Amino acid sequence: EDIGVFNIIKDLSVIKIWYQNHLGTNNNIVDYWLTEGCDYVILSSDITEQKIRDISNLYPQKVITNIFGYQNIMYAKRNLLSSYNQFYHLQSPTKLTIDDQHNLVHFKVYEEEAGTTFFPRNIYNGLSLLQNDNIAYYIINSFDIEIKMLNLLQSIKKNKIMAIENNM
Repeated sequence: EDIGVFNIIKDLSVIKIWYQNHLGTNNNIVDYWLTEGCDYVILSSDITEQKIRDISNLYPQKVITNIFGYQNIMYAKRNLLSSYNQFYHLQSPTKLTIDDQHNLVHFKVYEEEAGTTFFPRNIYNGLSLLQNDNIAYYIINSFDIEIKMLNLLQSIKKNKIMAIENNM
């Protein structure tokens, strides 16, 4: 995510993966970072599965994508839940579900020492992308998902699962 760090390691013989969650949205960006020297680009969780297919067809074995789990909507380096609850003298949970009845928006919010992350209420299921051999690796976000499900998912295409990451 840090372009300065990328420039420092650019000429090193290490695998370089470019990832800025909401920016890997089109083939121009993917092309730019591959041309700059990245080995792989992680696609944004904000684009459609068709767009993921289109980009991976243009850059076979050069893109990585999320295929399952809660997708990070927003991250703040501040402890938003603790700050709110401290201000209003409330107990401070580290997990919370926010339901906005007026706008019909629902978020799962999780706070840890490093900050606060917002997730949608529904789990993203992009398992149909496993059929795409042009995608180099897949990422599963294990936040708030039972371990049995993770084991099942990992066994589907063991060699292609880059990471089962728990953002928390």
